Amino acid sequence: MFPTVVLVPARNCYYCYHSNASRIRNRQQIPHSFAFKHTNSELAIMPKVSNYTRTRIEVLDKQGLPPVAILRSLKNEGLAVSLASVTRIVKKLRITGSVANLPRSGRPKKLSEEGKAFIDQQMEKNDEMTNGQIQKKLERYGISVCSSTVRRMRKKLGWTLQKTAYCQLIRAPNKVKRLEYA
Repeated sequence: MFPTVVLVPARNCYYCYHSNASRIRNRQQIPHSFAFKHTNSELAIMPKVSNYTRTRIEVLDKQGLPPVAILRSLKNEGLAVSLASVTRIVKKLRITGSVANLPRSGRPKKLSEEGKAFIDQQMEKNDEMTNGQIQKKLERYGISVCSSTVRRMRKKLGWTLQKTAYCQLIRAPNKVKRLEYA
């Protein structure tokens, strides 16, 4: 199947840092054109480091353990974390004195929590209100947003537009006749 097969020298893979030495020891021949190609499913994506893991790293660092020893003890506890993450958190602890994430920069939200609550309250009162009507009510309270912001917030809060299905209107005398017929 593979035209050229060579033995790959023992070195670390660029993507996952795993050594191919075990493959060479087991005398497995690896096709040279496919030796270091990875698909996205093969790459190990580490989950976000939890607050519990961060505090454990902080406690173990205060005990004077190096990052490798911290990693070993975390793995013994069953916590999934990489050496790079441990090293990064220890460095952050030494610089800032805290392992907590700093607040992110970026554009502030146009609508505060009170504005969200107001939209939700208005929709509970009258679920047929339009975005423009809610926008005008918000402006009366000093909150200036456009109708598309109101629409996005309604969608985020779970309010969706449900149109009624088409059906013929039945006059009152015909309703009685239909019931008699049935």
